[in-house]
Amino acid sequence: MSLYGDTIHDHSEESEEYYTNVDIPRNYFLDGVTHNTSEKGSRHNRVDIQGFKSKLLELKPYIKSKIRDLPHDALQSFDSIKTVIGLLYDKPAYHEFYKLVQETFDCNHQKTEDLEPGTILNYFCGCVNSSKNSCSVYCASAMPQPISDGGSTCQDNVISVYSDGSDLKFDYLNRSKHSRRAMIYLKYSNLENFPGFSHNEIQQLRLKDIDEVKLLPFPRGSSSSGPATPFMPLDKLPIRSNKIEEGSVDSIGLTAIACILFILLILGIAYLLIRRS
Repeated sequence: MSLYGDTIHDHSEESEEYYTNVDIPRNYFLDGVTHNTSEKGSRHNRVDIQGFKSKLLELKPYIKSKIRDLPHDALQSFDSIKTVIGLLYDKPAYHEFYKLVQETFDCNHQKTEDLEPGTILNYFCGCVNSSKNSCSVYCASAMPQPISDGGSTCQDNVISVYSDGSDLKFDYLNRSKHSRRAMIYLKYSNLENFPGFSHNEIQQLRLKDIDEVKLLPFPRGSSSSGPATPFMPLDKLPIRSNKIEEGSVDSIGLTAIACILFILLILGIAYLLIRRS
């Protein structure tokens, strides 16, 4: 049985065990997913589709979890899947594995705005609606669409920024060995409200061999955002004068609105008291 040019063997229609021969070194052995062939001198490993699917099902209870927070067993399953995906990506059989993933996680019915970068669900579904921009905040760290469907992998570094209450932290969604540029997604609807980086944070980028960055707004729960910046050298980045505060997504604007509403409430109560007296 042939699948998109790769060899697929049907062991048993009853057990539905299929595998594809993939030309990979034998040290890429993944328990329950790959099986060494018995052919003398062969460097092929067999990737068991049913074993692959079993690993996917093991991850379904964690679809909303951050990958970095997975328990040990779930993280092992994820690493096995990610390894197979990397080995198969440029091979014709990848299309079949990609289809299996989409069906398992119902990716075609997932709304992009409901995805959270860095989670299991985003890894498997993040490129479904973002395939035209492989460096988007959703697709950069996700399983890429097949090349035959127009998919591609991001060639730049992609970073999502979050605050720990006092400093900015960098979450690398994609690391590139060949690019010294980075696209940095900030949780602001308008970059004019972004207070800037500290000198230490900029130095962290420099130590990662990044020379130029592009700032992009990534407002969670917002349907609109302002424009991104062009790529600029690190010494042109905005510098903030004080520490950034927890929950700083447009915090200045939200605080101002809350104060105005509070003042209006006080004035309304005062007006009612004066009328009654």
